[in-house]
Parts: sequence; structure tokens; C-alpha cells
Amino acid sequence: MRPLDLMIQQNAAMVEEATAAARNLVGEADRMAVLSGRFALSGDDTYSAAQIGYAA
Repeated sequence: MRPLDLMIQQNAAMVEEATAAARNLVGEADRMAVLSGRFALSGDDTYSAAQIGYAA
């Protein structure tokens, strides 16, 4: 395999890994928003994740 072809394959693999990691982070952020949405911000003001723009 030529060096350029190898580099292209390695870059494609890195893109796939980065995409998977980004999707995982989105899922983690959504879960964190849901969990933190259960806390009171001040006084009786509580907000669900949906109210602040995050899907469960």
C-alpha cells in the first residue's frame, strides 16, 4: 500500500472515531441535562430539561 493511501485510511479511521466520540458526548450531555434539571435553581424555581431546551 502506498504511503498516501495509508494516510487516507488512517485519517478516515480517525474521523470515524471522532464522530463516535462526539455522539457519545452528546448523549452524556443530554443525560446530564436531564439529571441537573431536577435541581432547584433558586427558591421554588425548578426547570425540567425540556424547559431549558434539552431532549431526554
